[in-house]
Amino acid sequence: MNEHGRAALRQCLPQRLHPLLEAVTGPMAGERRVVDQQLRELRRLGAVDGGTAVDRHVLRQLLLAGLTAVAGYERRMIDYGFAAVADSLERLPDFAPRAPVS
Repeated sequence: MNEHGRAALRQCLPQRLHPLLEAVTGPMAGERRVVDQQLRELRRLGAVDGGTAVDRHVLRQLLLAGLTAVAGYERRMIDYGFAAVADSLERLPDFAPRAPVS
């Protein structure tokens, strides 16, 4: 993640999550490796100097914080509307109905 991405991310996250973001990110430096789930090296991507490293699974959880009521999995977003929230308009997603569980 570069400096602009990090600044945008901080603007998206509630203030209370900023310390957690700082705790799970760090500077990117040195050799980059691609590993599998057992941490076996799959390939090397070469050295890098600059940017911020963040675990994408942790980042996903940070971005979903407080959104569990509107975040949907295995559902298709079909439209979005607007609703007045605290003197402003916010986009609200409209998802297709969940498929029946068999």
